[in-house]
Amino acid sequence: MRTSSRSARQEARPALRVVQSASPADRRILVIVADASFRETVVRLLALDGFEARGTVERQEALACLETGDFGLVLCEESETGTEGGGLPAHLRRERPEIGVVLLVSEERAEQAHLHVPALADDLLLKPRCRDDLRLTIHRALAQARLRIENRELRESLDLEGERHVRELSRSVRSVERAYRLALESLVAALDAREGETHRHSRRVAEYAGRLADALGVSEGEKRDMFHGALLHDLGKIGIPDSILLKPAPLTNDEWRIMRSHPRLGYNIVRGLPGLRAAAECVIGHHERWDGGGYPLGFAGEELPRAARVVAVADAIDAMSVRRPYRDPLPFDRFVAELVQNRGTQFDPEVVDVALQLFRGWADLHPDAQAWREVAESAASHARFEPPAREAA
Repeated sequence: MRTSSRSARQEARPALRVVQSASPADRRILVIVADASFRETVVRLLALDGFEARGTVERQEALACLETGDFGLVLCEESETGTEGGGLPAHLRRERPEIGVVLLVSEERAEQAHLHVPALADDLLLKPRCRDDLRLTIHRALAQARLRIENRELRESLDLEGERHVRELSRSVRSVERAYRLALESLVAALDAREGETHRHSRRVAEYAGRLADALGVSEGEKRDMFHGALLHDLGKIGIPDSILLKPAPLTNDEWRIMRSHPRLGYNIVRGLPGLRAAAECVIGHHERWDGGGYPLGFAGEELPRAARVVAVADAIDAMSVRRPYRDPLPFDRFVAELVQNRGTQFDPEVVDVALQLFRGWADLHPDAQAWREVAESAASHARFEPPAREAA
């Protein structure tokens, strides 16, 4: 008998070492069994294996124990699963997934009880084999619970890492977009500087297009396409000779033929740039007309992308409101009359209507337009007081 006790203690020692290597909560087990004698037997067997076990019979008492105590595992009868899995094990899976669960079952219910593993329980323990299998089942369930916790922590860590990578990627994309936009603006600034009196024309057209886009309620993506299309709409003028581009007089028919090639020249430059396909449509379409009489494609109505129709109006607004090589800015009433007269012929009626709502006076236009208006008015005022030129003798 003494030999038997010594053998039992020796068998218990390895289990004790395993438990001590885990967290302190793993040593505490809550036993929920209706039969008092069986419950006490299980508690004593667990104590022999180095666990701190507590027995109870009431579910509410068990919940109170779990609220106040740090338990690593619950050993309960299958009846605790309740109807449709709504009992204590289901509650633990939802609220305390770090706690392991072992179901005590009879041999008759073993096959049915397996349906609860692993959804509601980590393992099963047959009541007739409780003395033989208790230690192994408990350690197996605790290992499953620890694995579940580690998996959850790993998922959370991966989620955090993924979010961090997404944030870093977003920052990188924004940085690339900023560099890309600066490069485009530098290219356009060089083109605008070449045209002298129309300096900053592309930037102003882009700002007008942005205001029209906001008023039309377009998406951020379409607004970005409009901005880039407006910024680049005259890029093809890089290929137009200075003698034509800067000519301070009306162009001849041959010169007009060359000038009208700039939308297609610009399109051929822009269409191959990443992310600028929609902007390229603005470049080739900003001289098209609503009635189909424009160039170079002769598109009409909604055949032309909305972004190109908006840029066409924005381009006209700037062309009429600042000094050109061959004329001063138009008076504001003439500016409005041109938009109204060309509504539904040259321009998209909806875009014109929005423009007339936005731009009601010089104060609504770009500061450059206001400055050119003041220059033109000042020049006209001085001209009234200049003496007439003498007639030749």
